[in-house]
Amino acid sequence: RARPSMFESEGMCLSLPRSCTIDGMDISTTQTYNASPSAVTQALLSSELAAKRAKLARVDDYTHTVDGSKATTVVNVPAERLPSKARTFARNGAKVTITTVASGDGVTYTVDPHGLPAEVSAALKLSGDATTTADLSATLKVKIPLLGGKIEKRAAGMVDRLLAKDAKLVEEVIEE
Repeated sequence: RARPSMFESEGMCLSLPRSCTIDGMDISTTQTYNASPSAVTQALLSSELAAKRAKLARVDDYTHTVDGSKATTVVNVPAERLPSKARTFARNGAKVTITTVASGDGVTYTVDPHGLPAEVSAALKLSGDATTTADLSATLKVKIPLLGGKIEKRAAGMVDRLLAKDAKLVEEVIEE
């Protein structure tokens, strides 16, 4: 059998930087990058990062557009790539739109799961000069009666690993 996609093996990816503490599914994290805040912002909005994230997730069907300080990524995941429990809610696959907006010293992420019973929001505060500290605050809520809490707890165990992988991708884009 082929290697499972990130969606099968690790759940949906929160594509943000690392070093994570989790309180329920409120996520706080700090990552340091050897680049200016503007270089980090450019990387976070870039098509290069979107392509690396899609490759990591083994997703072929996505679009990414950048319009100034706003980037929009639309990902289509076939049903067979979703965890079996998620297929109950997404028999024809899942479409997720991620909107990234840079403003001042911050970057916000808005995730529209297009009908899936989940909410994800995140804000990243960037500070520094030649080295950037990125402080993330994010929230994940799964809105499935009786099961939502279990799914959130399972996802909590995967968040640090996923954030570490994503931070590495951001660093690769900065270095390019």
